[in-house]
Amino acid sequence: MTSILFLVSFLLHVMTFIFLKTLKDKVNLFDDLEAKQKSNIKEMEDLLAVYLIEIKEENDKLLHVLKENEQPKPRLNTKANHVDIQSNPKNNTKYELTSKPVYEDEMNKSKDYKEYSPPVDNNGQDVLEQSVASRVYSLHNQGNSVETIAKKLDCGKTEVELMLKFHRKNS
Repeated sequence: MTSILFLVSFLLHVMTFIFLKTLKDKVNLFDDLEAKQKSNIKEMEDLLAVYLIEIKEENDKLLHVLKENEQPKPRLNTKANHVDIQSNPKNNTKYELTSKPVYEDEMNKSKDYKEYSPPVDNNGQDVLEQSVASRVYSLHNQGNSVETIAKKLDCGKTEVELMLKFHRKNS
């Protein structure tokens, strides 16, 4: 009788050790998964930080370029010059002729421009096609059966039935 108890006790101990080993493996698997997730999160944070730095650098470059180009330099028109008469009190002469450059911006202000309208293509004509649902409804109203409608429109019988059911519900 004692030997049976020892045998049962031994089997229970072996099963307990197997259960504990399996449980420990699952916990280790969970810990490994958690460590991998933390490393993936760290990699993503580092990657996002690098992208953020690159975007900041590009923004700084853009701001620098915009600040440089903030005051546009007017372009000189070499074809025309404007002559202006000014008095000069420092000189013995009463008037002095000075030549001022005329800028293209000033010349463009005086011209009248028409608003741009894109060219219209009237060669193609609009083509209207009936939808599958409208063709189903018209064929059904003509008295065709569901099977013939499905064959004519090359679609499924159940699809035609569903369209007709929905049409009946909504009507």
